[in-house]
Order: sequence, then C-alpha cells, then structure tokens
Amino acid sequence: MTPKIYHNPMDEFLQKPQKDFEKMFETLIYLLFGTLLLCVVVSLGLALYLKIYPGECEGNLESSTLLPDDSYYFNSMKPVQLEYIWPDNVEKIVEDILDNNMHVTNDDRAVLIKTELMRFKTNDVFYIMVYDHTQSPINQAFHGIQSEYITVTKPGKSNVVIHRSHYWRGSPENALTTVTKEIEEACSKGINSTSEDYTDIPRELYKNFYDINFLGIIDKKLDVSIRSANSFGRVWGPGYWDTIQVLDPNTREKTGKEFILIAGYK
Repeated sequence: MTPKIYHNPMDEFLQKPQKDFEKMFETLIYLLFGTLLLCVVVSLGLALYLKIYPGECEGNLESSTLLPDDSYYFNSMKPVQLEYIWPDNVEKIVEDILDNNMHVTNDDRAVLIKTELMRFKTNDVFYIMVYDHTQSPINQAFHGIQSEYITVTKPGKSNVVIHRSHYWRGSPENALTTVTKEIEEACSKGINSTSEDYTDIPRELYKNFYDINFLGIIDKKLDVSIRSANSFGRVWGPGYWDTIQVLDPNTREKTGKEFILIAGYK
C-alpha cells in the first residue's frame, strides 16, 4: 500500500529563495521609515500652526490654564488676550459686543458685558448701563469723576456707560441705605426743567450726594438696562437708581418725561 503524502505549506515557504526574504524585509523598512517621516512632518506642521495662530486652537480652553492670574481670554469673534486695563480694554470689550451682537436686546448686551467684566481679576465693582443710541443732551447727562466712568457711543446701535467703584466691596452696610435715601429724596422733588439740554442737572443734583463719584440721568424711553458686575450679595450694584419725573417749573405738574437717576458709589 502506497503511503499518502500530505502537502505541507510550511515546506514550500521555507524553500523560497533568499532574495524574496530580503525584498520583504526591505519593503517593511521603507514602510516604517515612511510612517515615521509622516509623523514628523505632521508634528512640525502643527507646532508651526499653533505658533502662528494660537487663538484658533485655544479659544475653547479654559483661560485659567493658559493665562496668568491678572488676565483672561476674551472669547469674541476674534479672540484677544486682555488684561484688566481701565479704560482701554473695557472699551474694547464693549465695542466688540456692540459690533457682533446687534440682534439681541439692550439687556442681553448688558449681560454679555457683565459676563466679560467678571472675568477680570479685580476688586472693582461695575455699573453697566445700556440703552438705545442717542447723542442729544435732552436724553442723557452724566457727572462725576471722569476717570471712573466711560461712555461708548455707536451710531445706529446702542450707547453704553460703565462706572467703576473701588470701595463698594469694603463699604459699610449702611452705604446702600444712605445712597438709596439720597436717590429717593431727589426723585421725590423731581427735575424742574423743560430745557432742551439737561447737562447741568446731574451736576446740580450731585451736590446733595455723599460718597459717590458718578451720577447720571437717562431717558426711560430709550429701553434702559442696568446691570452690575462683581457686586456679590448686593443686587442693586455699587449704588442705587430709580425713576425721576420731569416737572413743569411753573406749574409743578408732570410733563410725562421720565429719567432713570443712577448714583455710583466711590
């Protein structure tokens, strides 16, 4: 009986010429080298991109992991790293928000500004006033220490006024009570004027206030929104505000015109 001979593939593999093995080994080396070279090129390209366009890749990261404690990452349409520099960088924030958020309300803009101001590492407390654009002194007037408040006017957009208080956080508990009484007393008397220019009104009223460095009036019909930033535990912000009526100086009757009277603590 003739024995069966089984085919063993391994025998055939072992019988392949030496050149075939050398060719396979050479191909493997080329593949490994090509892969390594590709990784190096990609790494260098990514490093160069991050160096040239750092904002494009850092925009979604937490600012605390990227920046020193005295600065923050302003995540706007064109991200810019800003430190707390008054008034320059605060004005930049306001202008950016006004330019890129025109399809929202004045209160929405005020909230956006508040959010950005609270990113700064500072003990200053801010009043934020946003209202419909106007340039007429019949609709707005402000008085105080000019270095402590800023006004940003964007024709066709909104007006923004920001006042900062250095000492509100450390003020006594009766500070709010005092400024509230001063505002209420002024509002009870009203504004006795039918002038086309109210520039002097805050200056005159200012004389009856203590411990403030800002006083303003804004026409209520301008959709006024007032917000505060960093005024933790004090919902009214660094001061107080209320509605003040404009009275006819002869009859003392209400004219129908109303202002928001707002006082900012020093």
